[in-house]
Amino acid sequence: MKQLLGSLLGVFGFVLLGLVACQKNTEDLTGLQYYTDNAMDSLHMDGSCGRGGCFEFVYPITVQFPDGTTQEVSSNDALRTAIHDWKSSNPDSTGRPELVFPLSVLDTSGAVIVVETEEALRALAAACGGPGKGRGGHGHKGPGGEGSRGSGNGHGESCFTPVFPLTVVFPDSTTVEVADQQALHDAWHTWRDNNPGVSGHPELAFPVTVTLSDGSQTVINSEEELMALRESCAN
Repeated sequence: MKQLLGSLLGVFGFVLLGLVACQKNTEDLTGLQYYTDNAMDSLHMDGSCGRGGCFEFVYPITVQFPDGTTQEVSSNDALRTAIHDWKSSNPDSTGRPELVFPLSVLDTSGAVIVVETEEALRALAAACGGPGKGRGGHGHKGPGGEGSRGSGNGHGESCFTPVFPLTVVFPDSTTVEVADQQALHDAWHTWRDNNPGVSGHPELAFPVTVTLSDGSQTVINSEEELMALRESCAN
């Protein structure tokens, strides 16, 4: 009888440990997903980028994690994966990643804006209605809310990103083809140094190929088509 009771207690203990382990794994997964979603949302809302915002990131961009490490990412999905993987390796960290400057964003008209500082990015967001405000008053919503973005719960979802090489038109109507993000920054700085006091931003020369949020690509032939694409993402 005692042997049977001992066996039953042993089985019960094993089941209980299994339930506790399962619950912990579930909590870990939920916490990891929550961190990733909110980090993605924060990065996009800081500059009113992505669905419902005024701008799109021109990838690649670089982010810095709370431990000081940095990573360059080539797409919105790559950004999400990088955040997820970093948090997996740093489960006790509560800080969030930040954007590394300079970076570039694309507005609804096709203007490519080279952003040098966090303050400049926040000023852009404020000029279009504040963080999370896009054309027509569309705003970024919170987790699970209407208009929220991203994988699963709608966090940090881009509408599209332009594909390099790109041809850009400077404010004096000269054009240059740039092979990547660094070439774009260098070309813009060179042009600005040679044209002091001239305002404006470089603009995309159409047609331009863009990658959509589902990974497919499409060709945009005009500013009107670009604006229509942005509007479709905001709704």
